[in-house]
Amino acid sequence: MNLVDGAAKHAKDFARNQLRELAIAVALWLLAFVLLGIALGFAALAAFAALDPTYGPVIAASSVGGGALLLSLLVGHVALRRVQGSPREEPQKAEPVNPRSAPDESLPLLIGAGFLSGFVQGDPKKSRHR
Repeated sequence: MNLVDGAAKHAKDFARNQLRELAIAVALWLLAFVLLGIALGFAALAAFAALDPTYGPVIAASSVGGGALLLSLLVGHVALRRVQGSPREEPQKAEPVNPRSAPDESLPLLIGAGFLSGFVQGDPKKSRHR
């Protein structure tokens, strides 16, 4: 066996081991996501079951679906910001932030907070604490 054959065999073994490790990692991540989906499904079912006796099936389903929609929009917003982010650079000196300078960044959070506070507070005309 000469030097070239030994190097080729080593490279082939290295690539095979790397591919095996990658396949195992992908399979484990896939399993984790499937189990997360099952867990979130049961959590949504439990939230619906808890809200149904108080608010009825339509409001309970809308609340659970709206909460899931807001959560997915928040996660999508974070993912989009990470993808569009600039490459890692040296940290720059932080400038004071003017709240009026970037309303487009806080708008989804404000809409979500208003939506959720409306469900938490409910209709004041139908107060149960009279």
